[in-house]
Amino acid sequence: EVHMLSTKSFNALLKTIEEPPEHVKFLLATTDPEKLPETILSRCLHFKLKAATTDTLVNYLKQILENENVHYDEGSLNLISNHSAGSIRDSLSIVEQCISFCSGKISEEKISLLLGDVGNDKLEIIIKYLINGEAAEIVKYVDNFGENVNYMNIFDNLIHLLYKITISNVNGSQSNINNINHKDIHLYYQILVNSKRDLIHVIDKKNYLIMVLLRMITFTNNINSNNIESGKR
Repeated sequence: EVHMLSTKSFNALLKTIEEPPEHVKFLLATTDPEKLPETILSRCLHFKLKAATTDTLVNYLKQILENENVHYDEGSLNLISNHSAGSIRDSLSIVEQCISFCSGKISEEKISLLLGDVGNDKLEIIIKYLINGEAAEIVKYVDNFGENVNYMNIFDNLIHLLYKITISNVNGSQSNINNINHKDIHLYYQILVNSKRDLIHVIDKKNYLIMVLLRMITFTNNINSNNIESGKR
């Protein structure tokens, strides 16, 4: 992380970068290039590395696990890749944990437990409760989630699921969830995105998720009530 160098360090490095010896090549790596002095940036070639795709991560992990004779299933690798957010380093760290946790045989079920993942089937149930305005059912359902649940991941997956539903409707294809109003989808999406920002500041994340879902129902009911009143007039 070259941006962590002090100003004096950069000044000392500048002369060498300006006139490097022929046998020396500098590779400066950073995740925050904006923090580098302009005097350094102007003397460097810039190569922006993109995040690895899910397919790239899955294929890379397959190669490693097969070389190490570690058993795995396809679903487990997709799950690990999704949690890695395009980082090969993070994917390898997760794999190491999974090998230890699964006693050398990686399975999707065990990894879901380790990573605190909630499957799409459960998230689809939550959205169906939202559509039907079943507040009591949402409270009861989410309250049964286990202790080792990654709530940040739940927010991300709900947001992505709403996006997939929207794209399915735009393309005219069928999704697993029907009879949902387009305006409601966009409202749910916006509330989830805005609420996710405050998640890191909340102590009880399960209760926070419940409150966000109940807020979504309340907003939808208020909008629908206003529309009905307007129609009567």
